[in-house]
Amino acid sequence: MNVTFDRQGLLRLFRLLKKGRSPAAQWLRVTALGEHLICESGAGLVSLPALVLEPGAFTTRRPAFERVLGSFTGSATLTLQADAGRFRLGSFSGQLLDYDAAPVRPAGFEPPEPDAAG
Repeated sequence: MNVTFDRQGLLRLFRLLKKGRSPAAQWLRVTALGEHLICESGAGLVSLPALVLEPGAFTTRRPAFERVLGSFTGSATLTLQADAGRFRLGSFSGQLLDYDAAPVRPAGFEPPEPDAAG
């Protein structure tokens, strides 16, 4: 997985994911597919336009991932890389529960229609 995204945009979207308090909401599924970075936690699903150079998906702990993401103050965009062993965000490396090099679109995710004017 190799994807570049807007850090502040993803942090804003994480507010929607934090509403769930179930044990499942403590896990985060991150999927880079097409032109989107998709995050699922518990029953919540959010997506952000992103530059996806290599698709992929992984699962990790949501609170820890969010803390690391918030620690990159001053960075407008970040590049997230992942493989079967770990994910990398800047110089930080974190553990994964699983990794999928050929992800499928998450259930309930419908990408927005392309703008007819653009």
